[in-house]
Amino acid sequence: MPDSPFFDKHPIIVLGMLRSGTSSVTSALEKLGVYVGDKSDFFPADENNLGGYFEHRELVHMNRRILAAYRMAFNSVRPFPASLPELPQTELLVPELAAFIRAKFAGKNLWGFKQPLASPLIPVYDLAFKYLGLSPQYVLCVRNPLEVAASEAKWAFDGLSERFHAPFGELAYGLWLHYTLYPLLACLSQPLTVVMYDDFVERPRQSLEAIVANRSGWSPSEEQWAAAIGLIEGRMRRARSDLAALEGQPSVLVRCLDLCREASNEPGFWKNGNLDERITALWKEVGQLRKMFQEDPPTAGKLSVFFNKEGRTEEVFQSYLPEETWQTVKVSVPATGGSTVAAAIYPLPAVVWVRKAVWRFEGKEVAADLHPGPHGAKGAVGRYLNFSVVPEPHQLIITIPSGRGPFELEIEFYVETGFYVAVHALSRIARTRPPAQ
Repeated sequence: MPDSPFFDKHPIIVLGMLRSGTSSVTSALEKLGVYVGDKSDFFPADENNLGGYFEHRELVHMNRRILAAYRMAFNSVRPFPASLPELPQTELLVPELAAFIRAKFAGKNLWGFKQPLASPLIPVYDLAFKYLGLSPQYVLCVRNPLEVAASEAKWAFDGLSERFHAPFGELAYGLWLHYTLYPLLACLSQPLTVVMYDDFVERPRQSLEAIVANRSGWSPSEEQWAAAIGLIEGRMRRARSDLAALEGQPSVLVRCLDLCREASNEPGFWKNGNLDERITALWKEVGQLRKMFQEDPPTAGKLSVFFNKEGRTEEVFQSYLPEETWQTVKVSVPATGGSTVAAAIYPLPAVVWVRKAVWRFEGKEVAADLHPGPHGAKGAVGRYLNFSVVPEPHQLIITIPSGRGPFELEIEFYVETGFYVAVHALSRIARTRPPAQ
């Protein structure tokens, strides 16, 4: 962005799986002179984290909204599609995320923040940083997944905290892989320091010096070093899991942990590319495992238009395969100008985002006015329309312009499907359907 309000264009962003030492690393960085935010903005310390979270309450809530906008949750392991920059949610959410960062950190000389939830959201954050003209320095905190699972299992879930979420349970290992490997992949060729929990507990200055070394012109005083090291020695737990216990876990966990340890021992790995091939190969392997558990591929779609002709209902259609990006479908409609037709765009519950809808006839292009069917809902987000649809022939109601045909309907759209969409659709039907007599 021109006329950037940031004195420092290289923020330090702390990522990693929850219960991996992100709070302690961030608190130490603050002692070394990094502005991480006003303490009034943070979640307060509690029995789960006596030293404090150093985590922006407002940013956590924003992360949850970002996840929800993409039909995801904190425990989702689905990566973002390559078409992320083109999606309607992105156009709206990236400027909002950028505005938060600008409001909280503009004008700071040395700044950054901790945000574990940014690990699965790192492609969105990367777009926000580019929007602001920033080049961040990332810190990835990594802890043995057995220790993460054991630490999280001890967490008090009283349902009253703003930070409440369901316990990880058996999801812990899969989440650990995603929260660890996704940032490694996304940060290839970007400044990244991997901090191993055990090393940080035993040799905190060495771990912190690796972060400082990635940043030119940063030279903490000995007083700052003493404060940071004293803080760590006073708050970190030194319990260590038996690494042999990992032998009973999937080998991909062991290899990912080994890869992270190599990265932590080679601070310049992100520059020389020595680990790039292994990171990419491991990510592909995890992707194959993910396919075994994810939802089935999207069902084939069909843009159908139903119209009346001589007292009977006729249908014309064009089939398509849903893609994770915008796509355009056209269908010729031999109906009478000025008449109203019904259309169906997908055979399952879906959210259909519409970027363009037009009628073409007589060499003209006229905007198509789309309305939801009896069990649908219409919304508008920015310059986009979205329609929540359920399986019915009247998902959309459209009036053909006056004139002589032939008429061609063209719709540019993006289809979202999946469990969350289906649940919301069924809930809407239940609310709108009249009670049985």
